[in-house]
Amino acid sequence: MWSSLKQLIKSNRDKCVVIEDGEPKYVILPFAEYQHLQSAKAGAMLKENSANKEWQEAAESENDYTSSVNIEDLPF
Repeated sequence: MWSSLKQLIKSNRDKCVVIEDGEPKYVILPFAEYQHLQSAKAGAMLKENSANKEWQEAAESENDYTSSVNIEDLPF
């Protein structure tokens, strides 16, 4: 079975989609390509986390009104 699966993968240019119940469920691909996808995913997550942290810091610094507004400054 394994040898026929390997032959099928080689004939499909090293990629194969496994379909169950008419829906694609799994993808078989070379390990090097899998590693590349995982490193790209990790890089994207790091960039997203960094951007979120920068946005939070900017929002916190913009919304820090406690030191600059007094009750006497309000128009009552």
